[in-house]
Amino acid sequence: MKNKGFTLVELIAVIVIIALVLALTTGIFIGVRKNILEQVYENTINDILTKAESYAKETGMTGTIDINVDFLIKNGYLKADDDKYIYDPRNKDNKLNCYMIHIILKDQEYEATLLDKKENKDGTCNENSFNTSEVNIFCRVDNEENFHECNGWYNNNLTLKIVSNNNKITEEDIKMSEVEYSSLNGYYELLKKDSSKEITVKTDTVVDTIYTALVKINDKNYTVSQKISVDKENPIIISKKLDVVYNKGQELKLNTTDLSGSGIKGYQLTKTECTKDNYSKNLIKITSSGKFNLCVMDNVGNITKQEVNISKITFNYNNVSSTDIITKSIYYMKEDCEYPLLTPVRNGYLFDYWENLEGNRVYDLKTIKDDEVVNAKWNILDVDTKADRIDKGTTGVKIENRVNLILVLDISGSMSSNSRLTNLKEVSNNLIDSTSFDAGSTISVISFDDTATTLLTKGTDPATAKSIINGLSTKGSTSFNSGLTNANNLITNYLAGEDNIFVIFVSDGYDNSGYSPSIGKEVKEKAKTVYSIGIGSDVSTHDLIDIASPNCYFNASEGLESLKEIFTKIQEEIREEVTYRSKNGLIPLPNLYVDENNKFALFVNNEEHVFSSMDEIREILTINEGIYNLDLVKIDNKYKLNGNLKSIEFTYYYNK
Repeated sequence: MKNKGFTLVELIAVIVIIALVLALTTGIFIGVRKNILEQVYENTINDILTKAESYAKETGMTGTIDINVDFLIKNGYLKADDDKYIYDPRNKDNKLNCYMIHIILKDQEYEATLLDKKENKDGTCNENSFNTSEVNIFCRVDNEENFHECNGWYNNNLTLKIVSNNNKITEEDIKMSEVEYSSLNGYYELLKKDSSKEITVKTDTVVDTIYTALVKINDKNYTVSQKISVDKENPIIISKKLDVVYNKGQELKLNTTDLSGSGIKGYQLTKTECTKDNYSKNLIKITSSGKFNLCVMDNVGNITKQEVNISKITFNYNNVSSTDIITKSIYYMKEDCEYPLLTPVRNGYLFDYWENLEGNRVYDLKTIKDDEVVNAKWNILDVDTKADRIDKGTTGVKIENRVNLILVLDISGSMSSNSRLTNLKEVSNNLIDSTSFDAGSTISVISFDDTATTLLTKGTDPATAKSIINGLSTKGSTSFNSGLTNANNLITNYLAGEDNIFVIFVSDGYDNSGYSPSIGKEVKEKAKTVYSIGIGSDVSTHDLIDIASPNCYFNASEGLESLKEIFTKIQEEIREEVTYRSKNGLIPLPNLYVDENNKFALFVNNEEHVFSSMDEIREILTINEGIYNLDLVKIDNKYKLNGNLKSIEFTYYYNK
């Protein structure tokens, strides 16, 4: 097959079409841009004329005057760019400052018209073209010797004086004139002939108003106005806030105002006294801690100073899978520290809390010292842990996840209602069958009505325990005290020194003999945990709560399912308590003993490590109040597992 391409004629035609499209679109763009600039120019001129009319109205002009755009800028009616010029948006080379404005009073309304530009050869405006320029108002600050053109804001008292702008009016004419001063804030003063044509503007706060002088020389009147701005008030710091931002630089956020004054010039943070220089309008970046002076200055130099105390906290932590210490410093203010502490992330770990160098837990920014250094404490995630604990003086004695369970069961007459006792037997048997109890665990059974009977003491055969429970029958009234007394005696006489004693106390009523809290307290002190369960709604909730360890009281509604749910929860909690878990990252090893004959055998992820002295294993131990703890975090770091610690098995010897 033959490929067909463009002929030369076709190619030329395409090029011509593209050129026509470009020319057309370019012309449209230029036209649109021109229209936009014309509209901006028109808006600029309208604003200038509006401000000129406002000036005439505020000064009370009665005749006809000519001023220029620059006059309005200097008197605060127009805002120029930073270089003090207003530009023609159509042509940035054309400055509008020297264009004249003609203002007349017509039908009680002021009307302004834009005239030609009156500009000197050096680019300055020709002020002699003003019909108001025969006289002028000059200013002198208290500490100055000479008068000068008034310009901008001042922070001193001002003396105003009428001066001549040309040779047509002499100083003698000014002296022999009558001058009527007035201002928009209500000031009025008439100065007679042969007197100084000066007034003083005094204030303790802020004056920002137009002063107008009517100057009568012979038979002619001249009106001149000047905006006078005096600011003696310090700026106000409304609020300051230092946000705790963990991922970027920190800045001191300020809310300040100068009210009706000259405006805020900027901010300064210094450990010395406030200066007149080096102020920034931007937010203050914080890079160090300590006591600072926060300085806020307005545009005439009034300064407000406020002491700021900035604290620092340094976080040391392992981030992601790295075993290297990462350090991050954060700045904050004590009065502004409602922020959570940093939460780091590390593979294979769950962050637990921050700890200071003294080993105390740090909860928030409010409670830590200035310039505190804190270290991250971690929990190991999902590590299977098994341990053999062997008495140094014996061999082959294994204590592994051992539980001593005591069931204290109500068999009073009311337990026959709604199959309560039948249901209790079933859930008790399920608990005994639980695989959470390893070899060496014991089961004790106590029944009570108005008296109590210990039916099984330290039983090790689940079948025997279940047979005893299945043989229970209801009778008599209810005595909590009797059941608890038997439990206390059993713990004292048969389980003294044993770990992991769990008591489960079940009843459906009230103690008919009057419950004694002292008995319940004694049992709680000796057992690891006491659970109490009330069946039905007619139970002594207050007494059952008192019998139980904190947060270990349950109420079961009538029926088997509610009891099953509670017993399952208790079973899980017991398993959690007796199984070595990694959630704290520490496994207690009290009275640890290691030597050549009693070696510490450690399997990390099925890899064996054997230690024959205490010195050898100290680097994987944490010692707190004389108790040795196997530290899973230290093991993870020592063997450089980077969070991949999966299983720990160990055998250790101890002194009784």
